Amino acid sequence: MILNYKIGASTSPITLEVQIGTTGVTFTSIFLKKKSDTKAKEIVSSNADSGNVNQITLGTGTELQEADIFIRIVQNFGHIASDAERDAAIKTTVIDYKLTGGAVEATLKPTSDSIVVTPNKVIANYTSIIKLS
Repeated sequence: MILNYKIGASTSPITLEVQIGTTGVTFTSIFLKKKSDTKAKEIVSSNADSGNVNQITLGTGTELQEADIFIRIVQNFGHIASDAERDAAIKTTVIDYKLTGGAVEATLKPTSDSIVVTPNKVIANYTSIIKLS
């Protein structure tokens, strides 16, 4: 659930892009909590189709030291008839969080503990936190 991205001494703009490969109908919300904030603020949401979020600038490396990015992805597989087919669709979903502007460019992936699936396998919910340092 918790991922890390090293900004280091970079003062460059830090960008994030979310790419999702799935047969599910997907929605993504991204929240940002800077060190000086008391709570996270929603900064962007996808449309309710692919769940992809085009590259966005989060701020500069200086502004984002010790910030947290919260990403929530909800997928609906209700249009797939059988449990086995929905299970296969969930297992073949590919999610990439692409970050640039820090010490190195990185592509991070949700960890296995970031997904919760309903018993009937209709809804899959991913929650990831990316800690910036």
